Amino acid sequence: MSCKEDNGLIFLNSYINLKKVKAGSLNKVTFHCKNSTNHAIRIEDISTECDCIAPDRKQMEIPAGETRSIQITFQVSKSLLGSQERQIVVRTGEKPSLNLLKIGCVVIE
Repeated sequence: MSCKEDNGLIFLNSYINLKKVKAGSLNKVTFHCKNSTNHAIRIEDISTECDCIAPDRKQMEIPAGETRSIQITFQVSKSLLGSQERQIVVRTGEKPSLNLLKIGCVVIE
């Protein structure tokens, strides 16, 4: 398990490797983050680089010391084959304001 700490959020899994996935499949992944501060942190936006990735919600508040999950759905295009990596940007109101999450896989027929 890797840890990434920026702006008070500790991501227990900032990279998820789905290994092999079938072209056209729908894959759900969960990123876990903990607020390591003594105040609530607001996630203001969760954005993705393509329409094939969708977060279950774009905003949330994480109370001090608590852990929350970010659910992501990855719809693998039938036209994609081979090694793939997609990025998710989590923006907070803290400084620095951006956290980068990634999903990797190898798309097979």
